[in-house]
Amino acid sequence: MAFPVVDIRDISISHLKCIKNPKAAGQRYPLSDQVYSFKGMSDVLKAHYGDKYPFATEELAECPPGNKRYASLWDFTYKIDNSKTRKELGINFRDTKKSFVEMAESMIANGLIPKKE
Repeated sequence: MAFPVVDIRDISISHLKCIKNPKAAGQRYPLSDQVYSFKGMSDVLKAHYGDKYPFATEELAECPPGNKRYASLWDFTYKIDNSKTRKELGINFRDTKKSFVEMAESMIANGLIPKKE
C-alpha cells in the first residue's frame, strides 16, 4: 500500500498563498509531490539511521484480514498531477526524503522516539 505524502510546511505555505490569492477561491490544489509505501519510508530512514532503529524490511503482501479502513486502498495506484499547484501557487515541494528524516529528528528531539547513539 502506498499513499501520497507531503511536508506539513508545504501545506501551510499553500494555505497562506490561497488566502492571499483571490483567484484561488473555490479551487482545489493537489498538495502532494511523491507517493510512498511504508516500506519505502522505512528504506529512506534506514539509509539515514542505519541499524540504530528497527525498520520494516518487507512490504505486506496483502491487507491484513479485517482491516476495512485500508482494504480498498491496498492495490490502488495514485497518479498525482500537482502542476496546477506549482504553477498557480508557486509551490516548490520540499524534498520528500529530507522531510522524512527531519520529521524523525523532530520526533526524537521531542521525546516521541528515544534517542539512540
